Amino acid sequence: MNENSTRAAQLATPQAVEDIRVFRFISWLSYAGTACLVLIAAKSAFSGAPMHAAILLGFAVALLGNQLIGAAAWNHQWHRRGLILLVMVLFAYLISTGGENNTGPLWFYVFPPLAFFITGLRTGLILTCACLVFALVVFRLPELPFVTTMYHHDFQIRFLATAIFETGFCAVLDHRRRQAHHELVSMAKLYEKAAKTDELTGLPNRRAMQN
Repeated sequence: MNENSTRAAQLATPQAVEDIRVFRFISWLSYAGTACLVLIAAKSAFSGAPMHAAILLGFAVALLGNQLIGAAAWNHQWHRRGLILLVMVLFAYLISTGGENNTGPLWFYVFPPLAFFITGLRTGLILTCACLVFALVVFRLPELPFVTTMYHHDFQIRFLATAIFETGFCAVLDHRRRQAHHELVSMAKLYEKAAKTDELTGLPNRRAMQN
């Protein structure tokens, strides 16, 4: 009974509740991403690009596998890292090959909000900048062996400009979101302490003693 009570108390902490909410959000996002990849793969197959379709199906299977393993093991850290890694590898593939009609780089726009939400401000910024540097390498060095497409100069400039703007905008929004969450948690702790403390003496009151 003591172990169960301790486990329940740990799950009731604000951080644990936030972790569960993030896990559920990422789970639905993983399922939606898997369905989206399957649909795009089907379209590519009917458009005469079977190799591209097979690779997209492989990413869909990997994404679904990461979700199922994370749900079974209930390991939030590995679940998040697996999702971020898969999205980064998918972006690297799409920008190196162009995807369909050189639209592969456009999938980058889903990465900054996802990276900041899952990993935090600092790590999200590092990962996003790494993707932008990789995109710049692909743009400027199309002769590399893993690059199988070329992008127009105007597209390169516009893509990098909008991607940098989105990254900065998402970073500011995520910082404000986390700051507001921290303030709410601090306020809740303050109110909880006030509810269990005698205002006159500063000692634990009857409610605290009962707990």
